[in-house]
Amino acid sequence: MKHKIIEKPAFSVVGKSIKTNCNNGQNAVDIPAFWGNSMKDGSFTELMPLAGELGMLGVCVMGDMETGDLTYMIGIEVGENAPTGLEKVDIPSATWAVFQTEGQVNEVMFSAFEYIGKWMEEEAYTYADAPSLEVYPNMDRDMEIWVAVIRK
Repeated sequence: MKHKIIEKPAFSVVGKSIKTNCNNGQNAVDIPAFWGNSMKDGSFTELMPLAGELGMLGVCVMGDMETGDLTYMIGIEVGENAPTGLEKVDIPSATWAVFQTEGQVNEVMFSAFEYIGKWMEEEAYTYADAPSLEVYPNMDRDMEIWVAVIRK
């Protein structure tokens, strides 16, 4: 899997979110359903034209590591003129490991995160305290997975 390391200053994302849980794979059911519902209810269509350079984003904010609770947002990167009426997540300045996936998202997501976990061990990185990102620059079938990292 192609990857690169980049530095990105802090930024904000606005959108709408759901609460889910990664125990027993519940997030693998809830998140695709959330994308489908967002496309059906028009919220995706409203955000897409406002998307910046990164495109549409999936933002995964871990809540409680012990319980597996997390918040997942579909959103866009914003500057000072953010649309109103949406939830906001502030993303800290970080070093990011960016992985380029190929294929349908629902088919590659699990194997991509398996690969990322192995890569982090081999390259002596650990997770930084920041959400992980799914970046859809062109809304085609490929995406980037951004993981904030720190050298061990």
